[in-house]
Amino acid sequence: MPEIIGQAAAAGCGSCGAGSGNRRVLSSARRQLAEAVRAYPESRYSVSACARRLHIHPNSARYCLDRCKELTGHDVETADGLNASVIALELSR
Repeated sequence: MPEIIGQAAAAGCGSCGAGSGNRRVLSSARRQLAEAVRAYPESRYSVSACARRLHIHPNSARYCLDRCKELTGHDVETADGLNASVIALELSR
């Protein structure tokens, strides 16, 4: 399981230019994806509150959460998907 989330984080959320080949940009995309998944439950499951917490646009937060689902198959808007994603992120630290 951690390897799936690790792969998702490696792919990044894309909202900050992931895939451009620039390591710094790719690292930022990975970090933003993981931060969005962690911030979502901390923000009472509100995408707009999650975005405010991360200082990003709500559409970027939504994109990161959707990208996580696309890459891992875990929907963070469900209890099981969120639990699997957060546990995998913690294990991959």
